[in-house]
Amino acid sequence: MSNKYFDSWITLVGADGYAPIAGSPLLNTAPFTGWTGFDKVKYIGAFDDTDNWMAGWTNFDLQNTKY
Repeated sequence: MSNKYFDSWITLVGADGYAPIAGSPLLNTAPFTGWTGFDKVKYIGAFDDTDNWMAGWTNFDLQNTKY
């Protein structure tokens, strides 16, 4: 297996900067041949295109949030 690289992340993820957009090469390309001990998913990275596991408990608007 070889590393993949892309010239721009803009063509890979949506406006949130995390979730892959439809048709992104990050989706449906994760190979797990010969790997054990991992959850086998079809996407590359921490996010798929349907579930943002950060929603509801993270905050990236530090300037405008009252703590």
